[in-house]
Amino acid sequence: LKTGVLPLGGCVHVSCGPISSCSTMETAPPDSRAAKDDEAPPRRIRICDAHHHFWDLSLGRNPWLLPDGVLPTFRYGDYSAIRRNYLFSDFQRDSGAFDVDCSVHVETEPARDKAVEESAWLTKVNAECGLPSAIVCAAWLDAPEDEVDALLAAQTQYALVKAVRHKPTAAPSPDALRKQRESNAQP
Repeated sequence: LKTGVLPLGGCVHVSCGPISSCSTMETAPPDSRAAKDDEAPPRRIRICDAHHHFWDLSLGRNPWLLPDGVLPTFRYGDYSAIRRNYLFSDFQRDSGAFDVDCSVHVETEPARDKAVEESAWLTKVNAECGLPSAIVCAAWLDAPEDEVDALLAAQTQYALVKAVRHKPTAAPSPDALRKQRESNAQP
């Protein structure tokens, strides 16, 4: 596989590793839509989107995206603009200038009891749409060992699950984080 980076939507997406045979800097066959009679058609860039998200709020897996959901704003900023479904059709629209050969869906911070449902749903999306090519699933590794083992066993029943993303618990505010750091520094 080739490796490379390509800016897409303000982020850098990297293609490397055994996700599929896609690479970032190759070009697809010419796209004749914008060609004029005397010039060659523009070439579309083939990419692997290495970090994206899908969510359907009607499924109730992402309480932080619901109108009354709470997530520390100092960590993520204002996320009110994304409190809507983001489905494959939205992804197609937003990535329309590129030929997306493969993609990696990174967990969307589902409720703890909905993490495996997210992987199951994404497997169905892949069967219907061809993407994502791989899933980085949610798992909380700070839970009791038997819970972690059960969650990882459930997640790995889905062939698209290739990695786990664990997020440590966040402080509710910058002040709380500062106080926590200060108390940890006391001898």
